[in-house]
Amino acid sequence: MSVPGRTGWKPKAADNSHPFVIRRPGLRPARLAAAPRRRGFSLVEIFFVLIVLGALTLVAIPKIRGMKRKAFITMLTTDLRNLQNTQELYWHDAEVYTTDLDALRFTSSADVMVTIASATAKGWSAAVTHTPSSIHCSIYTGDAPALPPATAPGVITCAD
Repeated sequence: MSVPGRTGWKPKAADNSHPFVIRRPGLRPARLAAAPRRRGFSLVEIFFVLIVLGALTLVAIPKIRGMKRKAFITMLTTDLRNLQNTQELYWHDAEVYTTDLDALRFTSSADVMVTIASATAKGWSAAVTHTPSSIHCSIYTGDAPALPPATAPGVITCAD
């Protein structure tokens, strides 16, 4: 067996060396294989990865906080809509609105405090507050007094 481009060279029969090792008289074997393999990562590479992860974190945290705020507002708005539907069902039975949540059989979401401020035969007003974040929403209908931040009857309004 000969190596292409090399005339007169043949490996020795007893030579069990690697096929990519070229033996020349008087010289050490030269490897034709790739550079020796490294183990692990250098400190610079690890530092660069940490910088990239830190930058991504700085971008993501404000967005996550904004999404949490929107989720809390959605939860409060849903509770007020459910309260509004429950008040209307109660009014159809009793022809009066009520301030008693037990009479309405109303259950709010977790960490939400519901307050029905006033209720008459012609209207009612209520507010809900998410206790950990202090976001609050309110609604009023009919001749009931408006609770801040509500400004129009039947419209749910939220504030921090």
